[in-house]
Amino acid sequence: MLKEIHEDAIKTIRELEELHEKSFNSIEKIGRASKTVRRFLRYLEGNPIIEIKKTLVEKELLKI
Repeated sequence: MLKEIHEDAIKTIRELEELHEKSFNSIEKIGRASKTVRRFLRYLEGNPIIEIKKTLVEKELLKI
């Protein structure tokens, strides 16, 4: 059972790495806004459960 949990965790990590690479490669096609989108995606990866308004203010994408 422990071996299956370990293998599942490794599979999940690899899938997350692939998603990260795919996302960041897609961002490069955006153009000028890519710097902002890249910064925002890094934030989301580190803070996956977010409050939209709080996040926009923290990332200086919304001024109150």
